[in-house]
Amino acid sequence: MKHYILYLLAFCLIPLHAFHSEPFPLGTYSYLQNDKRFFSEHRAELIAYMQELSFNINIIETTNSDSDLSSLLQALNLAKLDAVLTDKQWSNDPQDPRRFSLVPLATSNYQRFEAEFTDKREVKKGDNLDPKFWYGNSKIIKRTGQVVKDPKASYEHAWQVKREEDKAGWAYTDITMRWPDNTGKTVKLYDEIRFHKRHLEAKSDTDSLYFTYRIKLANLAPDLSDDTPLLSFQLYGYEGGKREFGQKIVAAKSAKGQKEERSYFYLSDFKAMGSPQAYVDLPFAISYNDLRASQIMTDDWDNNPETPGHWWWYVFRHFAPGLYWHGNCDLSLDYIDLEDAIHRDLRQNFAFYKKGINERLKAHRALPGGNVIRFAYGMDEPFQTHLSSFKLIQSMIEEDNPQLCAATYDISHRVFKLDNKDNWWNFPELTRELAQPEIMMPDVYPIQPGILYNPGAGENFYQNVLDHRLLKGYRESQHYASQDSGRKFYPVVQVFGYWSGSRWWSWVLPPQATQKALLFLPLCYGAQGLYQFQLQGFVDSADAGYYAPLIAINSKDIQKVDYIYDVVKEVNPRVLSFGEKLLDWDWLGATTVMPYSNYPKLDYADSGIRKLRVVEACNGSYEGYVETGLYAQASGEYAIYVVNRRSNEFHPKMKYPTPDFVSPEDYPKAYSEFEPQTFKVTFDKNIQHPALLDLESKELYKAKRHSVKIRIPAGEAKLLKVVDWKALKVGD
Repeated sequence: MKHYILYLLAFCLIPLHAFHSEPFPLGTYSYLQNDKRFFSEHRAELIAYMQELSFNINIIETTNSDSDLSSLLQALNLAKLDAVLTDKQWSNDPQDPRRFSLVPLATSNYQRFEAEFTDKREVKKGDNLDPKFWYGNSKIIKRTGQVVKDPKASYEHAWQVKREEDKAGWAYTDITMRWPDNTGKTVKLYDEIRFHKRHLEAKSDTDSLYFTYRIKLANLAPDLSDDTPLLSFQLYGYEGGKREFGQKIVAAKSAKGQKEERSYFYLSDFKAMGSPQAYVDLPFAISYNDLRASQIMTDDWDNNPETPGHWWWYVFRHFAPGLYWHGNCDLSLDYIDLEDAIHRDLRQNFAFYKKGINERLKAHRALPGGNVIRFAYGMDEPFQTHLSSFKLIQSMIEEDNPQLCAATYDISHRVFKLDNKDNWWNFPELTRELAQPEIMMPDVYPIQPGILYNPGAGENFYQNVLDHRLLKGYRESQHYASQDSGRKFYPVVQVFGYWSGSRWWSWVLPPQATQKALLFLPLCYGAQGLYQFQLQGFVDSADAGYYAPLIAINSKDIQKVDYIYDVVKEVNPRVLSFGEKLLDWDWLGATTVMPYSNYPKLDYADSGIRKLRVVEACNGSYEGYVETGLYAQASGEYAIYVVNRRSNEFHPKMKYPTPDFVSPEDYPKAYSEFEPQTFKVTFDKNIQHPALLDLESKELYKAKRHSVKIRIPAGEAKLLKVVDWKALKVGD
């Protein structure tokens, strides 16, 4: 505790400074830390590689076994590298500073389930297309009742069952995705509720999970005795109509304090509350020990009892907060709230946690070398129930402390279709709406198994995947960021793949020109910085593992993967230069330019540009796909940033019929680069002396017949300023 206070005092002596990563953060996930031998032994080597690759910030970690965070921070400062600190330390003691570590706090869970949502049918007009109302009720166990309008309910609707019209039964059952998946199946809620595994000794665990049922009762049957049950509650797990985890069902404390498989709410309980006519809350607490004993909460993360439990996560294996209505009153169910112990503590003791979080962040900044901590990383790729804690913590952090950030992944991309149009459940949209992050970090990795490089592949065609998976997300993130001057857009770019030894699993390493295009593309959408995942991966002696610019063989020797390392080394300084220049410009929009059209339509405003096209050359299996971002300055000047995303052709062989089977050493033979494309800009006829000035090479392209044509190699980028070539001054 003494050292902690000294850090706070030292913080006051630190002068204001500029970060190494200003004005444009160019970062990587290095995962440098002190508690793993590999990272401590190879710290200097990894830092040297980051310098060679032109990074100015990296994502690092600290855990309970880290007793020397300062030495890492000082090494980064000496190398002019800033840090995004992932603080995974933890203590159950509320007087211990580790109690305010952000990652465990940001894994706390809260979710409200409005009772009126059952399936894809809308309750209010349009809410069937709203991703935050993603949940429904399973039809495996029939639910009794119907949706009714109720201005006193939280969503102005409730789920109602009436004594004289409905038969006794379940008013709420197991929670599912509201829409069927792309195979037509109903998907139950598995794995999405995750708990930080902070209680390693179950016997010492006194925490509970809290449920609140908001209900209204009316029209009670006459002549009921006090011990007549009106409602009963049961957290259960069913699969296909059968109990999922044997015969034991988790017990809960009822309103009478009894511990039963089903908790009952009797007429006497209702009378003890004063027989309320309005909505009331019925709270229940279920201990984590009981949840674990029931196997609903488990560390069997991969659902394989033969493998060890996960070191970090407890997950829910199915979730059903059942509410049974006994048929002797009218019931209106407004919603069910789920909240874990840490979220409850955060919410109820806001000032206490705000003070502790800010003091801990200041203490880290006050460490020798702590001036490099620019951002604080929360729960990586948070799940739905973690978004509330992210928003809570973000609101607690004071302006002079590191901002909270976390990458967001599109968990179920194109799995749940919302309507007959091209509308799909959009998890990043849900994240923006519920968490309202100040830093938007979409980490979309488009090069995945199944992707194909010929245009006949339909939705799996590389360019189509970029459109609906990557660039749509960039556009939406930039629009969100632009709504508030305090928001930033820092996308995470794919620079890795997972090779099993015989094929790529989960992600495929991008070929060279494709990798180049991926690194350049965020600047078409006004990115104010970017991160790359990842710096290095671990590969075993059978060559299986994560491939990135660097690989660690058997967690020992670090090697360059020249095929990808050389691209990152070449492109990063240029991304940094382009990014810094574009910070002085306002992003107006982006479009994909084809030989005869562009999409979506782009308003060229007063730029003098009339049309953008790719000149048809018939020099490949397809043409076009030059991504173009339009920028302007208050002075009336305009610029276009262009990336030729027509990058690589794939050459199948018997050894590798699809990209999924191309081994890392076969990449140079399996892929070739497309020939350059000619990008054509046509200006309005009334523009005098139009030209484009390449802000990187300083080359001037004068218009001929009011058009400029520029050849752009595969994967390459250019930043072009619209100028009047006669008005140019020396040095422009």
